[in-house]
Amino acid sequence: MGAALTTIIGEQKLISLVWFSGFSSTNQDRDSGKKQVPVTTLRDHINSNIKYSKIFTDVQECQTYIQRIKNERIMLVLADVKGPFFDLDSLLARIKSDIYRYERIEEYVSMNILEMGHRPDQSSTDLNGTFLHSQLLMGVLHRMPSLYPSLDILEFVDYCQQAYEGNAAELRIIEQFKQTYCRERALWWYSRESMFYRLLNKALRVQNIELLFVTRFFIRDIYHGLVELQHEQAANNSQSTRRVYRGQLLSNEELDFFRNSIGNLISMNSFLSTSTDRELTLFLVESLTVPGSNLKAVLFEIDAHPGVDPLRPFADIRAKSHIPTESEILFAFGTIFRLERIYDENNVCIIYLVTGSDLGEKNLTKLLECMRKEIGTENDLLTLGDVLCKSGKFDEAEHFYRRLLRELPADDPNVPYCFQALGGLAAEQGEYDNAIVEHKKALDIWSRTLAHDHPSIAASYLNLGITYDQKGKKHLAIEAYTQALSMFKQLFGDENEHVAACFTNLASVYEQQKMYERALLYHQDALIIQEAILPANHEQLGTSYHNIAIVHTHLEQFDLALTHCKRGLEMRLASFPSDHWRVASSYEGFGCIYAEMGNHEQSLTYLQKTLTIYQKHFPAYHPDVRRTKISIQAVKGHSLG
Repeated sequence: MGAALTTIIGEQKLISLVWFSGFSSTNQDRDSGKKQVPVTTLRDHINSNIKYSKIFTDVQECQTYIQRIKNERIMLVLADVKGPFFDLDSLLARIKSDIYRYERIEEYVSMNILEMGHRPDQSSTDLNGTFLHSQLLMGVLHRMPSLYPSLDILEFVDYCQQAYEGNAAELRIIEQFKQTYCRERALWWYSRESMFYRLLNKALRVQNIELLFVTRFFIRDIYHGLVELQHEQAANNSQSTRRVYRGQLLSNEELDFFRNSIGNLISMNSFLSTSTDRELTLFLVESLTVPGSNLKAVLFEIDAHPGVDPLRPFADIRAKSHIPTESEILFAFGTIFRLERIYDENNVCIIYLVTGSDLGEKNLTKLLECMRKEIGTENDLLTLGDVLCKSGKFDEAEHFYRRLLRELPADDPNVPYCFQALGGLAAEQGEYDNAIVEHKKALDIWSRTLAHDHPSIAASYLNLGITYDQKGKKHLAIEAYTQALSMFKQLFGDENEHVAACFTNLASVYEQQKMYERALLYHQDALIIQEAILPANHEQLGTSYHNIAIVHTHLEQFDLALTHCKRGLEMRLASFPSDHWRVASSYEGFGCIYAEMGNHEQSLTYLQKTLTIYQKHFPAYHPDVRRTKISIQAVKGHSLG
């Protein structure tokens, strides 16, 4: 646990504290009764990033030491130059304020560029899938209720104490957090100069699931704090557009990417700290630039339009901040901006963004709402596991399913749902015997506790059919599918997603039995239903197009196969991250089509992309991995022959 957290926060630059007292350490100062501040006392009161400190009274020695330091930040305290500060509290307040400003500037801003066009050849399309799954995950986490808030805090504190073992300064702050934290002070703690805001934002950026789960109460409280402040400020000044600024250092490659993305949307992957002070922000970011470096000073200039958005709040947090003198506007994670223009101003690149209630992301929002509906309205460990499984994070999903089973009483109604989820997870990983065992556990409980025509029982038959099909027991698969289809039609009528799922799976069995015409009809019937009830680019539509492409391949209708496979890939890239295993399945489809067409070079390219992604998600014994390796060897053999 501690190692994971150390990795999360381990990239923060060190700060060396250099105290030069050559100007003030004189007999006159001592005789005047001015109290000198010990540097060790100063260091103990500042955060753990100040690892080294030195006191100098000789100018040359101080200069030599500074010139020798590489890859670290220097905090230089010069007595009687600016201040002067002989009061420790005022000196600490100034230093902490300076650190706060610089670290907000230096903090890496992670974002997704959301492609709003319709050109499938644009590489940013897959980022929409990343955005959707990130939004889905964070929505569940920040809505997940705290049944035992004090235990949530203790779990987080224990996590932090293990990570900062031996660090006296941070351990004191962590203990203060343990004793004084409450929901109303979430923004105060977030804005305090400590490891907390760095830890939260890094966890959000890299989607560290374990840490996000441990910090979910903190993220949720910050989020609700922003919503409350936004409501208050909107009531007081509803017509005012806020102009705010964020400094950042970006590489030339990153800037080129922004220049090629004008007109697209940007989604922030963490909380975004901004300032209303343009001149100060410019000064800070320019002071961090190094001559000859590949990094260029960038100023994000943002117009945040009025109107309360409960999904993506932003607010002036001074009233609840640890540093109320900072004019800080904080945006919630997932906030969406439109990139309007980019221009240069005195060697600083200005990137102008706007945010508001309608930026053109309605199609993405509709798709996201459909995905949320599919996983249900509950916000618990079961839902979290479902979201992780949907995102291809199988190990993390199993962790939370198992945790929930340990915490639930045996007669809890969620127990069979856990077994069903574990069955689906085992099947995804090629462990079909285990999957059948878990699905039968769920079916047994529901058969004893629910009405005979309950939808959960029908779903169990469908899941068992899928697993029997994957295991090669076709007759058992057809029996289970037929039972599920009959129940779903009685429950919901002929046109619903469950009936479409039964058609799809029956088509799969007939395809394996080489009854291709019959398989094609079932796939087409499924697609007709799905297109009538699902939003554009839904993942199930992508799967149906992919399935139809494979059947056309068997029928040697290659043009139709390529057309359907391409459409399926476009939809999957719009719904999933680019390294999701379902995207790999589309690449495998292209590989198979080109192999049948005799285009071995193109086939090999797609199959190798397929294998790379499969190996990221599945063990070596997984059927998809083994099948792809066999296909690659076969294509290589044909190309050599």
